[in-house]
Amino acid sequence: MKKNSLIVFFATILFLLVSNSIYSQDNLLYNMSHVPQINNTNPAKNPSCKAFVGFPALSSLYFDINNTGFVYKDIFKQMPTELDSFMIDLDKIENALESKNYLTFDYKYSLINFGFRIKQEWYFTFGISTNINEQFMFPRDYVSLRRGNYSETGIPLNLGIKENLSIYHEFAAGLSKKFYNGLTLGVKIKYLSGLANLQSNKLNLSWATSTADTAIYDWNFDTDFDIRSSVPVGWGFTRDSSNFIDGAEITEFDPDSSAQVEKFLNENRNSFLFTNNRGFGIDIGFDYKIDNQFSVSGSIIDLGFIKWKDNAKTLTQSGQFVVSGIDMAKYYGDYNSVVNAGTTTWLDSLTDDISDSLKQFINPKESSAAYKTALQTKIYLGANYAPTKWFDMGLLYRGYFLDKKLYNVWTVSANANFLKAWSLSASWSRWNKMNNNIGLGLAYKIGPVQMYFLSDNIAVPFWAANESSLSDRWIRNTKKVSFHFGINLLFCREKQDIGLID
Repeated sequence: MKKNSLIVFFATILFLLVSNSIYSQDNLLYNMSHVPQINNTNPAKNPSCKAFVGFPALSSLYFDINNTGFVYKDIFKQMPTELDSFMIDLDKIENALESKNYLTFDYKYSLINFGFRIKQEWYFTFGISTNINEQFMFPRDYVSLRRGNYSETGIPLNLGIKENLSIYHEFAAGLSKKFYNGLTLGVKIKYLSGLANLQSNKLNLSWATSTADTAIYDWNFDTDFDIRSSVPVGWGFTRDSSNFIDGAEITEFDPDSSAQVEKFLNENRNSFLFTNNRGFGIDIGFDYKIDNQFSVSGSIIDLGFIKWKDNAKTLTQSGQFVVSGIDMAKYYGDYNSVVNAGTTTWLDSLTDDISDSLKQFINPKESSAAYKTALQTKIYLGANYAPTKWFDMGLLYRGYFLDKKLYNVWTVSANANFLKAWSLSASWSRWNKMNNNIGLGLAYKIGPVQMYFLSDNIAVPFWAANESSLSDRWIRNTKKVSFHFGINLLFCREKQDIGLID
């Protein structure tokens, strides 16, 4: 084994372990045929090697953060009076936002992952992973509120938000089969064990200021809430004698007591892996080689649900609330009476009255019924052209659902395998009306050890290595932050062993 190859290999590992600003996405992974984790994007796609074993706890580490609203350049602008100072540009932020804007976060950490070929036609895979998925929606009106809440048109401000957070374990077993006519079909069955969930099925809140002569400047609020949660510990609201909410508490243990916390963790250690929040999912896919140069493929990933039972709670409320203002004279009379009183009794009374009003406004009904949430389903459709055995070009469509709306990503990639040690992919993607997503994927192998790194937008590494106006513009217009890295052990036959160094 060559000394220089070892230096490159371990230097790359060091770079990946210390870096915290690397971008990636599964679009690039879809066409990296020598990375076993390609199976996560299409169960019909498997590596050419006879078997693989993911390095324990290091076979796949993936996270992705997306923002559909503003970018960095929309947030700050230079102070007009000071050249070295900046200020937040609320006008530009508001103009960049849509009526609904989303922040999404996806994290997947593989604990166990392996696969092997059965005869020549079948390939079996198995994996255990922890997943965190979050979707948060916020409206533009939160920024518009800086101009006040009054509108001559009477159109209310939309202050409703939407949150969907799920944390769960995934146990996945997959099987694919090659057919004689170049067609490969694959399926992966998933058992899901939910850890925690927070979902606002509805969280609508509108705020209108009255323009009527008889009630001018009255605040009119309309609410329609349906919030659901399932967490490892029980919790609930405390209520006063009138059945209004006056606080919340954890019902199973005191979080300030280290002894109770330790006892709770010991008693529930096993239930954190297998909970009563059970669900099922399925991935299906195909890969069809039309001839030696052309192929098409497609898959549906994460079609399924989780039923949440552990400490399930649903809060619902629907109604209207009107604020007509506060008569301050009711609390302190005139200025002299306040000064002479020398106490804050009037302020306490004002605070109590406002609190009592809010209790009537925010007083949801509680339910402990179980509920279901759907997985974040994704669709892949791809076509590839391979003019040679070591190089191909791919066109990929990826669709994913966000708040029941289909979002589209298009990716063009070039993929190569060369020098018996490298697999390299480069890509360009159009996502959320952004065209500056240039990606890079690298898989490097010495003996049976393979390391891979994928990046669907290399803006940050490019900016760090190249201080220029081009890199500055690129990073200021980026809406995506993500990372995918892993180490595998590949066991290949000699003729198929692309990536083995002599």
